Amino acid sequence: MLRRARGVKASLLVVQERGGRTFGAFIPSQLARSEAGFYGDARTFLFMLTPRRIFRATGRDDHFVHMSATHGIGFGGEIGGGGFALHLGADLLSGRCLPSHTFGAAASLSSSRDFAPSSVQLWDATPPEHAERLTAHARSWDDAANADTVLQPGPNKLMLEFVGMEKEVAMLRRFSG
Repeated sequence: MLRRARGVKASLLVVQERGGRTFGAFIPSQLARSEAGFYGDARTFLFMLTPRRIFRATGRDDHFVHMSATHGIGFGGEIGGGGFALHLGADLLSGRCLPSHTFGAAASLSSSRDFAPSSVQLWDATPPEHAERLTAHARSWDDAANADTVLQPGPNKLMLEFVGMEKEVAMLRRFSG
């Protein structure tokens, strides 16, 4: 996943679990390994589609994104201890949602504490002004999209509209400079 996201300035992670729920995270910075700590900022948020909810940073800590070969990817939480608000194992075959200082009650994202993803998707949410700098490899991960970013018309933007996140992502990109 990290290799395919190389050069992407912002991402939308969408997870569908076998229990039927769909949820995910908006990552306003480039995905990177962070073996020893966290990165990101308060523009990072978690969301669920049904019921539609957004879990923004509470301001209680700055544990936004952690990604490592050992732990997988996690949002909000403690490395090797208290768990994450949303965590996907390195193999993307298992996940867990727990309460978090970073995102509050985001533990309700999944239908149960431990879950099995049936689908994991990573969408390019790079603002249009940065898209021209991306390589062809990073522009379209599965060569299915003609648009440079999810904010331009095309199948990626339709997906954002489907999950109800188009305005959120557009506003975050607009004010993130």
